Amino acid sequence: MKKADLLILFLVMLVSCNCNSQQHTPEKFINTEIVRPMANNESNLGVGETLDFDLVFYRNDSIFYYDCQTKKINFIIEGSQPCLSNDGRKIAFSITQTDTLTQKLKRGIFIIDLYSKHVHPLNINDKIHLNPAWSPNSEFLIFNVNHYSEMEIGIINAGNTNFEILTSEIHHDIYSPAYFCDDTTIILHDWDNVYFVSRSGTIRQTISFKTIDNVGLDMLSCEMLLTNKKKFLIFNAPYLSDDIIYDPIVSIFAYDINSNALKKITPPNISCTNLFLMNNNKLLFSGKESETGVWNIYEISIEGEGMKLLMKDAMNPSSKSN
Repeated sequence: MKKADLLILFLVMLVSCNCNSQQHTPEKFINTEIVRPMANNESNLGVGETLDFDLVFYRNDSIFYYDCQTKKINFIIEGSQPCLSNDGRKIAFSITQTDTLTQKLKRGIFIIDLYSKHVHPLNINDKIHLNPAWSPNSEFLIFNVNHYSEMEIGIINAGNTNFEILTSEIHHDIYSPAYFCDDTTIILHDWDNVYFVSRSGTIRQTISFKTIDNVGLDMLSCEMLLTNKKKFLIFNAPYLSDDIIYDPIVSIFAYDINSNALKKITPPNISCTNLFLMNNNKLLFSGKESETGVWNIYEISIEGEGMKLLMKDAMNPSSKSN
């Protein structure tokens, strides 16, 4: 399969993993009733008994907020790929729209302020941008963006100004979703390497896939997280297969950067996506046990211990990261 074909496949997977074919218009999002409690008989649907923190998640084309104080789930807004800012004030999310001029689908990021209920799109001209991630200090947002027909990583501040492209130094076609590992460092990857870059896009460190992978993994479209002090690189990936029909299990791995040790930390029967790191030692993710199974949200330590179910029939976990 050519890299151009893989690029198309990766973009399709990014969209289909988090929403179905339902389309939305900007008016529908701005005029909708932003916050409403679910019915009493649904308020605790699928919540694990041990869920003791606020959790934002995706379910049925919509974004919900579980409040650990009231033990209730609140509907927030229609959309997908939610990411809660670490100050708990804003949720960045993506929606699919139809361009009124070209009638083609486009994917864009919006931000909702949970206090004022104001909703606004990112202040950029590119028509495809997705996979938002907040910096730990809630002052910056990073995301994938199709910029002049190249998949890049963009950054914009919390005031929705000063949009910049971070990946101009890396000359490839595709980049994974990127995540802050602290307020100044961002992790991303292309076809061959993992990069640690500054907020201005300066490459600080490069790690080759060949250094990480000694078991035969398909790392081209994996999600990646980095623990504080750059100790562990956490990512999800399936094992390589020549059978294009085969739907492999996507497992989560922890790579020790200092010792070069690679460890699979999730059970062999669960396929995993939507990785989210909390408190530097707790990993949240979406998982399902079979191709026809239901996606649930789980928690596991970065050592692979204490896995437990947090939320049934839910994806895209996000919370305050510390």
